[in-house]
Amino acid sequence: MSAAPQITATAQGVQLIKTAAGQTAKRWALGRAKYLHASMGAYRCRCCGGRIDIEGIEYGENGEIAHSRGKCRTPGCIEWED
Repeated sequence: MSAAPQITATAQGVQLIKTAAGQTAKRWALGRAKYLHASMGAYRCRCCGGRIDIEGIEYGENGEIAHSRGKCRTPGCIEWED
């Protein structure tokens, strides 16, 4: 079994959250939180293999995530607030 390609968090001048890999990692972590209907949690980062701390998750009337804030524990990896 081959390992998934790792994206280094040290790419110069690139915000990883704006990359396809960063968006995939965010979507996956928020998907896990939504599945558990959690308001906070720590989930595996699909970019670097570290952990993403998510807090402040707010759900709308239809059950979709309306607001979230997250940051990977690996320095220089993904971070967002929407």
